[in-house]
Amino acid sequence: MTDGHGTFAISEDTSLWDSDEAPVVRSRPYGKSATVADWGLELILRWIHDATCKVDLVAGLDAALEAFDHFDDHEHDREIQGGAVDAILESLVIVLQDFDDEEEDDDDNDNVKSKTMEQIISSFKSAEMFSRQESFLSVAQDPAEQEVGRSEVIAKCVSALEMLHRCSFSMLSTSFQHNLKPLLPMLLQIISEFSFRMIEDDWAYHCVYNAVEVLRYFTSISPEAHRFMGGHHAYFDTLTNLLDVADSISGPLDEVNGIFREVLIIFGTFPLVDRMYNHPFLFHKIIEKIGNNSKVSDPVREAAVKFFDAMASSSRGRLAMPQKLARNAELISFITTVMLDERTDNEEANWVRCKAVKLAHKLCIPKDNADILFYFQLQDTGDNKDEVDHTGEEEKEKKEPREEMKGENDSHTNSEEKSGTDEEPGDFVRALIQLVIDGSESFSAACALCHLAGNLFAAKTEFSRNPILLDTMSKMALSNPNVVAAAEAVQKVLPITPYPLFRSLVLLLSLEPQQDIVAGRSIESNDLPNTLCLQIAINSINDRLQESIEIRRTIAMDECMIMIISKAAKSADTYGSKNMPKISAAASAAIKHLSTIEEGKEKLLDDPDTVSALAKVIHLSEVKLNTSSHMKQFHEASANATCAICNLAVDDDSNEQIFVALNGESSLKKDKKHRQWRICSCRSKLCHKMRRVIYPDPAQDKQ
Repeated sequence: MTDGHGTFAISEDTSLWDSDEAPVVRSRPYGKSATVADWGLELILRWIHDATCKVDLVAGLDAALEAFDHFDDHEHDREIQGGAVDAILESLVIVLQDFDDEEEDDDDNDNVKSKTMEQIISSFKSAEMFSRQESFLSVAQDPAEQEVGRSEVIAKCVSALEMLHRCSFSMLSTSFQHNLKPLLPMLLQIISEFSFRMIEDDWAYHCVYNAVEVLRYFTSISPEAHRFMGGHHAYFDTLTNLLDVADSISGPLDEVNGIFREVLIIFGTFPLVDRMYNHPFLFHKIIEKIGNNSKVSDPVREAAVKFFDAMASSSRGRLAMPQKLARNAELISFITTVMLDERTDNEEANWVRCKAVKLAHKLCIPKDNADILFYFQLQDTGDNKDEVDHTGEEEKEKKEPREEMKGENDSHTNSEEKSGTDEEPGDFVRALIQLVIDGSESFSAACALCHLAGNLFAAKTEFSRNPILLDTMSKMALSNPNVVAAAEAVQKVLPITPYPLFRSLVLLLSLEPQQDIVAGRSIESNDLPNTLCLQIAINSINDRLQESIEIRRTIAMDECMIMIISKAAKSADTYGSKNMPKISAAASAAIKHLSTIEEGKEKLLDDPDTVSALAKVIHLSEVKLNTSSHMKQFHEASANATCAICNLAVDDDSNEQIFVALNGESSLKKDKKHRQWRICSCRSKLCHKMRRVIYPDPAQDKQ
């Protein structure tokens, strides 16, 4: 974790040594600890390097811990350059080989340890190191030596390594390149050996905690560095097995929760996180040991949700992973339970719920997930003792959100609607509705509901019968800070909204892009996601216009809607080359539909921008047809504008207006007959142009 200046700070979960029998090794406040200059780096390293027994080594390590316990990254750089990491690694290798210690090792880990140690020893082979190892073994039976536990020495070695790697980013990268090969197997072995003893043994706890911290420092260097570490055969298995300890912790205040959180952060930042879905145990253990375990703390559960969110957001397939995750009943149960957590006054619980709702939103985007999520119900099993149960809600309370949002027209649903809603929405949807009502991360919950409404007929019918809910979730979705996510969600619900709500949403969608047009900025579509909002607004208007003549009359009498359409057609080129053809085609199509009714003709001709907008579409199309890759959109825009102009040319005044718009005012002749001839000629050319668009093959045109 960096502090913004390339330095690495120790985790917030750093805890004190609670054992009265062990010396205290704790982080001191910045500025109060001793420095290497006070002790002398050379003296400390010589003390460690020349130690021939555990007593002497512990004394040297105590001095090193006192000297290295600070947050001056430049000082840590000098310590590493002076050989501090090399000296501690050599001592750590010797201690890790001390299998004759009075502490027994697990039989399951012996083979792994022996193979790991063979790899490590091969990189540290020297006559001097073997001589030190013989010295350690020769005094192993001394009473003073036996009082110093192996776990104590290892804990102090790893604590010193953690302190040294609070260095600058460049020095951390250098240490990664030079020390990872021997250090990574040692850290994994330490975690594997001491993980199941850290509940009762303080030294074992600090062995595991500091080993995980060093791993986290290295994973933060770059995605490539983390991917390289993930290639070690024991990397994920060792960290995954560490989660098994969660069953043995005392509760949310147990300091071991900090280790679980760091491990989950490491998992969530792995660059190929989506591949971890196929790990034989990892996915299940995170849900069972962390998600459904009431003993773990809320920050740990938040890290678990963020891991699943990172998996769902994998750049190697935006919809592939959400579709897989939605089919995992354990995960959906975990997310639903978190969203139903009623501890709204608990800040940590609110953060967990916030992350869970964002994940739920992503899972609702794929169409194939809608049926699974809409009807999902929590399973009430008596043997799930460790499942988190913070809600304690009665069955009557479970139906409150739906009853509160219920419209007055429930009894007027037809048989088709009833056939699609034989079953009530499940707990997953109920949780999302409750979050929209309560205002807790409501924009993500509203976006999720909008996607469900657009992807499933039963959800569409259910929300259509609840106009208050439909109004609330639609407008709430637009408050999402992610403009693209908001636009995509509202697009799903626009077809089922009544006209007053439809009009409000369209005005909101078209608001921000219009501000950029007024400012006169030329904006590429990739630089301004809000252009997607306007495109969705125009497309929605166009779809509504095709529903019935009555809808066309309603929109034709709405000056705001006419203004939005006209400005979208006229100013389409300000959005850049990528969005302009789509917006232009949709806007000209909307004008064409309005020009087919008398009310629409009157309103369009009353607006001076309408005809000029159509003329501009035709001129832009002629310019762009030979230079753009969006040939289809330009043809479509030109054809629609041509049809609209032909529909609007109904008398001398409108003909003159159209002629001026197409040819310029200076070309207008005073002679009325000549003017009428030019209008007819212009009209004929436009119709001929439209025929060429519809029938590009001359043979078809003759037919």
